[in-house]
Amino acid sequence: MSHFGKNFDVEMVQVQAILEQKGAVLESDHPYAYEMQYDDAFVEVKEWLENHGYSGKVNKLGWYDGVAVYGLYDTSIISFDKMMELLKEEARKQICNF
Repeated sequence: MSHFGKNFDVEMVQVQAILEQKGAVLESDHPYAYEMQYDDAFVEVKEWLENHGYSGKVNKLGWYDGVAVYGLYDTSIISFDKMMELLKEEARKQICNF
């Protein structure tokens, strides 16, 4: 059973495009980034990417400091430290927009 809804393939085309362009997908880029907190969702996304020709190495990461933020990133493009910076900035933006 899918963690995601019926438009998964359509949404994943967008996720893949963002990942290829930026090296990371944050919550402000696509709502699937928030779902990366769930292991089964990450596995489903990772498998879809692999099955659709994505050759990068994807990983997930989360950050909490007053607000929880999650994301997906390609470790061959974005370092762990850079992804942490991106997540911290994402958290600041969400707090300011709250």
